[in-house]
Amino acid sequence: AVARDKGQKLEDLFDDNEWGLMDNSGRWIREPAPFLPGRYRDPWLMAAQHGLQGLLDRDGRWHVSPRFASVDDWLQLPGMHSGYQEGQLVAAIFADHRWIIVDRHGRTRDTANFEWLDALGPPSGPEVLTVLNNGRWGLTDQRLRVLLPAQLDTRPQRSGGLIKAVHEGRTGCLDLRGRWVVPAEFADIQECQGGAIAAASDTGWGIWRAVGG
Repeated sequence: AVARDKGQKLEDLFDDNEWGLMDNSGRWIREPAPFLPGRYRDPWLMAAQHGLQGLLDRDGRWHVSPRFASVDDWLQLPGMHSGYQEGQLVAAIFADHRWIIVDRHGRTRDTANFEWLDALGPPSGPEVLTVLNNGRWGLTDQRLRVLLPAQLDTRPQRSGGLIKAVHEGRTGCLDLRGRWVVPAEFADIQECQGGAIAAASDTGWGIWRAVGG
């Protein structure tokens, strides 16, 4: 972001200056105009115009028009960089103290029922999001369809191709569709994986194997 100086002192530029965006060669991506650049995280730049905040893309176009009092964070969802489908959700932004979902056209929808959401971990297979609601964690797919209602004690974690999760103080393993493949009845599990797993009861460690496994 580059400021066009109108002779003001530096501390005065933020209210009355014109800002633009340049690429590495010095070519204007967005000609200077009355807006205020803020936090950048690929692929968006938070920016304010007329007192409202939105998100600019790398071409200097408004992807999310400036209509929020504050945009504090955003999370890329699966599809941001590949395989767009009509109406596909590509990002979640934390704006005006709530999470809002954005599709590839910049259209938004409210997710006020989620206190927090985040990608589960490094993508492998179907992408899964963790969501927090009323102090409990659950799972959704990339279109925010519920895979597991918010019932877990702590944020679940990827483990050995499955998902390690704690429910009512006991640990088990979920698959990427939110189904229990190792019941939540152990004090701890070393790693979630197919076949036999090392699991701890209240008296010590042992090997657990699914019936018929």
